[in-house]
Amino acid sequence: MGISTAGKKCPICGQWISTDAPRFASRRGSSARDVLQKEFLIHLRTNHPDYLRWSRPYQVLGIGLIVLETVFVVVASSLSGPFLLIAILLPVVLGVPLVVVYRREFKAFKNQWNDEHPLSPTS
Repeated sequence: MGISTAGKKCPICGQWISTDAPRFASRRGSSARDVLQKEFLIHLRTNHPDYLRWSRPYQVLGIGLIVLETVFVVVASSLSGPFLLIAILLPVVLGVPLVVVYRREFKAFKNQWNDEHPLSPTS
């Protein structure tokens, strides 16, 4: 087995996911980062499907905030300075509570997973 060139630790179970793919993109465009992301998603789908179902609304809201901010900035930049400031601050005001709730819920989710799997590496 070759030396692993890229790795990532699962935030839930603590298992180390690594790949032997070359660090730089090949002709097909698959670098170690791309291969690692695919292996990480396979690990999540296989071992933590409930996490994927739980995190989907947070991902959708995050993408929605990014799109909302982009639209607000484009529209407000054509109007005036105060509107631009409001357009920049509005997603931040909405996003910070979302991040706080997500982190709190993720910690509770991880604790529940560790209680159900007492021999996991993170316990």
